Amino acid sequence: MQITIDLDPETYRACETKALEEKQSTSALIASLVRRFVPSKPSLKPEERVLTNAELEYQIPVVKGGRAFTSEDVARMEEEDDLR
Repeated sequence: MQITIDLDPETYRACETKALEEKQSTSALIASLVRRFVPSKPSLKPEERVLTNAELEYQIPVVKGGRAFTSEDVARMEEEDDLR
């Protein structure tokens, strides 16, 4: 996968130097550094996943062990919004 990241010039030069020393590309070096600190599998359980505002039409807090949010709850909230 190809992405763009911003590094300050000093950090990028340090990565370039280290990559040359290790006879690999700067991209390969940075990828190996990231792999050391980022687990290959997400550590969050599905019920603990943090939802972004873009994923939520109604900003509903997600709480482990809480009551399930049903379609009836959604309908009630929509009705309440219509009354405002």
